[in-house]
Amino acid sequence: MTHAAFDRRLRALSRKHDRMARGIVYRIGRDGLITAHPRPLAPRFPLKALMGLVFAAFGFKIALFSLIGPEVYEARLAHLRAGSLVEQAGAWLMQPDGVTRAGAAVLDAFR
Repeated sequence: MTHAAFDRRLRALSRKHDRMARGIVYRIGRDGLITAHPRPLAPRFPLKALMGLVFAAFGFKIALFSLIGPEVYEARLAHLRAGSLVEQAGAWLMQPDGVTRAGAAVLDAFR
């Protein structure tokens, strides 16, 4: 083994060791040998947090729609639609949809 080949092998082992410090997956080969491999890097997107945020936004819309009523809600949305681009985007997000109306009907039944 030449010196260059030894250095390449040493760098490869160092990289593998750094990756294995983040997690190890054990695999069994066809011959029954158990080998350790670095855990594959998967993007860790916070899906649960995103879903919680969506549910909280719908809960806020439902509560607001139920508390102030549909007429006042629409009047406030009309005011937002006449505003700046950010306000128009907020009006688009806050427009009442089927989920909002159904949730507000359920909340009104408990009042």
